[in-house]
Amino acid sequence: MFVVLGCRGAYPGPTEGTSAYLLQVAGKHILIDCGSGALAALQRYIPLSAVDAVVLSHLHADHACELPLLGYARAGKETVQVYAPVGPQAAFDGLNTPALHWHALEGHMQVQLFEGIRLETWATQHPYPGCMLRFETPQGTIAYSGDTRDVPQLAEVAAQSRLFVCDAALPHEKLGAAPHASARQAAMRALQAGAQTLLLTHPMPGVDRAALLAEAQAIFPATQNAVPGWRFTP
Repeated sequence: MFVVLGCRGAYPGPTEGTSAYLLQVAGKHILIDCGSGALAALQRYIPLSAVDAVVLSHLHADHACELPLLGYARAGKETVQVYAPVGPQAAFDGLNTPALHWHALEGHMQVQLFEGIRLETWATQHPYPGCMLRFETPQGTIAYSGDTRDVPQLAEVAAQSRLFVCDAALPHEKLGAAPHASARQAAMRALQAGAQTLLLTHPMPGVDRAALLAEAQAIFPATQNAVPGWRFTP
């Protein structure tokens, strides 16, 4: 099962946090990104002690700011395995605690997270070093763009995926206003990739989400908007 814990871009709103997702598969609980509000939302599904690994797309605060709090919760207990790009250094230093054990992600690589769960990464195009994430599991593939401008590798990340969670921060007419993809670009990559379902995420504050959805559905009808509590069961 894949659950949206938070999905708003930049900073939290009154009813939703920033980027955080829970992937439950093959008996493992993987936290994907850990933005504001992540841990409160996560505990509606599992205790913090049950997190088997954290995978971060990058270290911007809206994707990682609650990671130290997870470290505090696990202090003196089992170490948290964190897979992430580890730069810039100042961001890494601000997130690290003794309870976190880091595994560096960089560019295109493959990592066997657990038996039956393989992670493949590609570099994003974003101000912080980042990775697009492809989780290959016994129940199918879940792909996540992280934060990125539109790049050709998005179609490779999402190829034949059951679910493609893609940065769609802006309508296409506002393209270039921030280092993110548009809803139209996300839909084009989903179509190119042969994805089954596209989930638009990371809308910037003030953006008309219904307009984002309409823009994407005009190209890729099997598109939905991420909202906290949204679930996908392969």
